[in-house]
Amino acid sequence: LDNILIASADNVSFNSVTLDGSLTQNSGSGATTFDGAVNVGNEVNISTDTIDINSSITAVNQVILNADKLVKIGADITTTDENIEISGNILRDNKDDVTLSTGAGSGDIIINNTINADSDTRNLSLNSAAGEVQINGAIGDAQKLNKLTITTGQELFIDSAEKVNELIVKTLNDNGADITIDSDNNDVGTINLQARTADDSSNADGDITYKDSNGVVVASINTTALAKLIAGDDITQSGAINADTLEVKTVNNSGADITLNHADNSVNKIKFEAKTTSDTNSDGDIDYTNNKSMTLTEISTAGDVDVKVTSGDLTVVSVNANNADLTAENSILDDDAFAKCTSEPY
Repeated sequence: LDNILIASADNVSFNSVTLDGSLTQNSGSGATTFDGAVNVGNEVNISTDTIDINSSITAVNQVILNADKLVKIGADITTTDENIEISGNILRDNKDDVTLSTGAGSGDIIINNTINADSDTRNLSLNSAAGEVQINGAIGDAQKLNKLTITTGQELFIDSAEKVNELIVKTLNDNGADITIDSDNNDVGTINLQARTADDSSNADGDITYKDSNGVVVASINTTALAKLIAGDDITQSGAINADTLEVKTVNNSGADITLNHADNSVNKIKFEAKTTSDTNSDGDIDYTNNKSMTLTEISTAGDVDVKVTSGDLTVVSVNANNADLTAENSILDDDAFAKCTSEPY
């Protein structure tokens, strides 16, 4: 067959479809269900009330899914360098691991509404290696995803709330592509954020900004530019941070700690703050380790500070803390720090 065109229908079920051309449904008032694999040589374009995907959809050109109510995604969707666009609230169901991929080319992935799951074991990967990923609705408001993985060749900007157990984001661009995920309502357990070159061989010059309403664990941060973290509770890490400048802030009236003491942390400059909601210093302890020479541009807290440089020098600009313990393998260079300290810094 070349094409299938459905002008209008109540309920439609596809058990298995292979076409040289396109699969199109212009409108519908019920559910369109995919229970068998769909492979088309052109595009898939479905508009109806509910779309239920239980088997894979593969198209050479674009896939457009437009549901008035719900898009249930329980299987992979793949194009060859062409867009995937989904309108309608998404429910991740059917199986744990699902990937939407536009391949290695410039196809975009566009999610226009919310994403939720039917259980906390569901994962979703969005892979647009040279294209853009746009997420225009909240994630996990009704039920968190277990893991959300995003790979994109362009800048990623998400200002709607993300609620997932694990968030992995990688931009692939030789000029560097920024990652900005800055909703006040984000609630993620673990983050892995990386700005990399197009072939994923080295870190790239993309700024990384992440904000969380609660505490967060850093599994990995990689960039040659700025990495900025803001959280409403403790910030800890399970893997290393690589960046030019690392800015970290906790905002909690009772004090929230910053504990980033992984032996392989490697940055050039740090700025750490433990603040209250009124932006005064809070009783948050700060513990940081770096594996090369660096500049401590500012630390502000009413708690205690422990900063270690395990190889090279530490240049200190400003420390405001209850107590500060600063150590370096070589020298500690004082850049008028004493005049700006409320404690003996070393």
